[in-house]
Amino acid sequence: MHRQARVYVKTAFVQLLISVLAGALLLINAGLPLHPRLGLLLPVYYHLLMVGWATQLIGGVALWMFPVRSRDRPRGDERLGWIAYGALNSGLFLRAVAEPAHAAAAAPLVRMDAGDLRPPPGVRHLAPGDCTLAPGSRAT
Repeated sequence: MHRQARVYVKTAFVQLLISVLAGALLLINAGLPLHPRLGLLLPVYYHLLMVGWATQLIGGVALWMFPVRSRDRPRGDERLGWIAYGALNSGLFLRAVAEPAHAAAAAPLVRMDAGDLRPPPGVRHLAPGDCTLAPGSRAT
């Protein structure tokens, strides 16, 4: 197995370890609440597992098993493989950091009661029976 394939496969197993740790943390948080915002790691967990582990493992094994192109350059231009490796892992890192940070900024840390959701003065909310469909129309 040549160096580029080994790097892909080793990085895939590092991503698997990170996603298993994130999954374990999510599972512990479900049974024993540690922090209310740990649930924001769920998309990161899935992404690291499927893109970080599965995609890189498939890519590494494919690079290893592809037939030889020529004796001079058996795998063609390896720079393309390194560019793909760098782009994939840079994107994974950016998503793993930015997605929970963005969601945490948009999600309030303190949960509100239903009584806190009163409309401002002068605003009337619709009751369930206030809206009806005209005969022959369909809800979309």
